[in-house]
Amino acid sequence: MIKVRRILTRILPILAIAILPNSSYASPEQTWSLLGTWINPTYETTDGYSARLIYNQDGTWAVYKLIGDTSASYTGTFKITKEWTEVGIHWFHVTGIIHGGSTFYELDKITNDGTIYESTASTTGYPAAIDRNAGFITTLRFRMGAHP
Repeated sequence: MIKVRRILTRILPILAIAILPNSSYASPEQTWSLLGTWINPTYETTDGYSARLIYNQDGTWAVYKLIGDTSASYTGTFKITKEWTEVGIHWFHVTGIIHGGSTFYELDKITNDGTIYESTASTTGYPAAIDRNAGFITTLRFRMGAHP
């Protein structure tokens, strides 16, 4: 039994690396599927929007005005406070803090294939729905490398 356990502890990590998809296409069922780089090229010319958003595994985020920028426009921290799935859409409540600024609350959703991210943010509490007409900041982004 000990030999089998040693073999499995050596082989399973190698198999996991070999068969798991690239982390940028992480399984939407995993909390960390929100992590990664999200882009929308049309936001490069839209005032008030950032074309690239990165959620890091260490709980930090950064936004960049242009996809190719090397210096972030804003940075901060975030925490996923709730996660659920409805009809193939993966939802998240995310609380974020802008470094040196205020707290924000997001309602985020990611499509079942993990390639499209939509978000609505508020400074007064979690939005009840993603509604472009509700006066909240709403964004649509695509997973980097999966943009049509």
